[in-house]
Amino acid sequence: MGKWISSKEFAGFFGITDRAVRKQAQTKKILKFNTKYFSYTYAKGVGGYSGKVLQIWNTPLSTKQVEALEKGYPVKYVLEEMGEVAQPNVMESKDSKTLVCKENKMEEKGINNEKTSQNIQGETLHTRGIDCVSKHYCRTASSSNSSLYRNDLSACAIKDEVITSCNKEEIQSSKDNLTTWHNLTSSQKAQAKQRERILQDYESAKASGIRVADFLTLKNSEDSTLKLTQGKLFDWQRKYKAQGLSALSDKRGVAKTGTTSLPKWAQEEVVKMWRVMGSGYLNRMQLWRELHIIAHLYVKDYSYKKFLQCEIPPLFSLNTLNRFLDSYLKANSLEYTFITYGSDKTDSYKEPAYGIQRDLYTLPNQLWQIDSSPLDAIVLDSEDKQIRPSILSIIDVYSGRSIALLSETSDSNAVVRLMWKAFESMGKPEAIQFDNGKDYLSNKVQGLLEGLNIKFVRSAAYKGKAKAIVERRFRTIQGSYITALSSYISRNVSERSAREQQIPKRERKSKDALGNPLKTQQKHIIDFEISKVLLDEAVEFWNIDRVSRKWSKAQGKSPMDLWSEANFQKTNVDYTQSLLYAEEGKARVMGKKHIEMRPYEYVPTQYIEAGTKVLVRVNINASNEAFVFTEKGEFICKAYDRKANPLTQEQLKTISKEYKSAIKRIRDLQKDATHSEFIRRNARLEAESLKQKEREALRNGVENLVDSKAQKSLKTKVKEAILNAQVERNQEDNWELPMNTNTTTDNVDDWDLLQKLAQ
Repeated sequence: MGKWISSKEFAGFFGITDRAVRKQAQTKKILKFNTKYFSYTYAKGVGGYSGKVLQIWNTPLSTKQVEALEKGYPVKYVLEEMGEVAQPNVMESKDSKTLVCKENKMEEKGINNEKTSQNIQGETLHTRGIDCVSKHYCRTASSSNSSLYRNDLSACAIKDEVITSCNKEEIQSSKDNLTTWHNLTSSQKAQAKQRERILQDYESAKASGIRVADFLTLKNSEDSTLKLTQGKLFDWQRKYKAQGLSALSDKRGVAKTGTTSLPKWAQEEVVKMWRVMGSGYLNRMQLWRELHIIAHLYVKDYSYKKFLQCEIPPLFSLNTLNRFLDSYLKANSLEYTFITYGSDKTDSYKEPAYGIQRDLYTLPNQLWQIDSSPLDAIVLDSEDKQIRPSILSIIDVYSGRSIALLSETSDSNAVVRLMWKAFESMGKPEAIQFDNGKDYLSNKVQGLLEGLNIKFVRSAAYKGKAKAIVERRFRTIQGSYITALSSYISRNVSERSAREQQIPKRERKSKDALGNPLKTQQKHIIDFEISKVLLDEAVEFWNIDRVSRKWSKAQGKSPMDLWSEANFQKTNVDYTQSLLYAEEGKARVMGKKHIEMRPYEYVPTQYIEAGTKVLVRVNINASNEAFVFTEKGEFICKAYDRKANPLTQEQLKTISKEYKSAIKRIRDLQKDATHSEFIRRNARLEAESLKQKEREALRNGVENLVDSKAQKSLKTKVKEAILNAQVERNQEDNWELPMNTNTTTDNVDDWDLLQKLAQ
């Protein structure tokens, strides 16, 4: 039996220095000298200032003792009580004993087929043991065995002739264990496996002679949240032997998972009803009622009337329906999202991610993304009308650098202005990605791309993720900088309603002092020009912002940092070259004094010989300025109309629209005047003709026209004659006289109106 000796005695005995022993004890858990292992400890010295004394166990440790110390078992039990106790190299499992018992049983029955034996071995290793086999085949072996085993999966279904001693109840119990294990959550499975490892460690410690109290102390020191007690340990052991691995988890709430007392017909019907009623707000009480209304189709002699009168109980409770519906919707989350929120949000929530698009590019200007979005704020235009402009944005996919423009409308002219603004700052890209908007597919934008040899990348319809970077930038700018504006109207309808209701109801108005409709009730609204400046500042701040990217994949680098660090050559675009392809050119001939483009007369800034054929492009920002090119597209000079006002193309379109509206009003007035004169003239002629007929009839002694029931009155005939004349002569106008032709009685007011028209 070994004993503790001092480090000096140990060093003298083995012929080494005391310093070498102490140095090794400072870095290693077990000392090693001459291929032998020794345990050490520090004992309290004699005297108040003696400190601790290094002591070494003079007997070399066996391999099993070294393994036990490395696992963390107490030193005194490993050295004093473990001694030469043989520790099994591999803990004997119930699976191996089950296999041996099966082979013995098969030998008794004369079954020596090698293939059958191999199948049994493979299935046993995967099923981790079975309770029924352990009870009937291995009673003798298991009675004295202290090792643990698993019986989660059913191995009783190997072959009927092999497991004849297993009754149906035990097979069903094993299948239930399998079902229970699959119903466990990932955390519950991890908990069961952790407790299994503790039980295995306990079997190993018990074989080494360690007491239960010391084992509990060791495990609680390793994990302070474990709080392992002797009662818990033995309870786990009993459950593990009886029910397997699934019994070690906390199954509260798991036992009822996937089960319901709702009838099968009710399950099918409630799912159908939910698909119809599930959009938006769902009244589950009404679902419960509807199921009882149609219950007579499935339940014999059932009366919904008796149910309402409380003469018979409900077929099932509302809670039962709720539990089934909750479990069904949880298992079918895609269907729940689609029915409840619609297709757009389903794509947003459930569609597979496209990945990180910027990882596909290595340099700036390889791809730009462009899109537009309404501004989440109201501004005032030059006439103090409330408008909601649009933000147009271009973003470089690689660096994230962006250029934005605020426009009253998102049209082709605004897109061209934005592209020129981006060309001026970032150069020419290799490709630009658009969506399917008509402003992006216009001849003006497509002509500019073709002329500058820029590849057009078309996004899939209704797929915002295809332009994820520019879409996300809109959310960033509008959800941060724009929210600080006083006329911010929020992101959606519900938030906007709450913001508008901050104004008392008595102060809300539908129109302003000039009669223009109001888009918001907010009082302090900024001008359109000021909002353009604020948007540019917000975009520039975001381009140089490093704080928001400190913890992201950018590692604290702003878009401008990534742009500046990239080794690429920027391709510049001349403004006149951009204008050559962006604006539709008009072929003209140079006159003696000017180039005529009605209603403008452009005078070039340099001499051009009269009769020269040129191409003229009008400036989209100022209509009094034009750019003159040769027929081959070479820029010559600028030309101006000094008498014209500098109007933008949007202003010209507005003027043209108002002019056409004015012409239409004049034509309508002319048509109405002509029509009225025609009616008046014909009514007078018809009245004179009828009066003449009346006089002739009186002279001929016709007196029987008074009877209204037998014949029509003279006045009625007059009205019908006038109406028929108008219908025949004005079929295209479909004009009708304001009189009732269905009546057969005289009306003094209609007759007076007729005479007024005749006058």
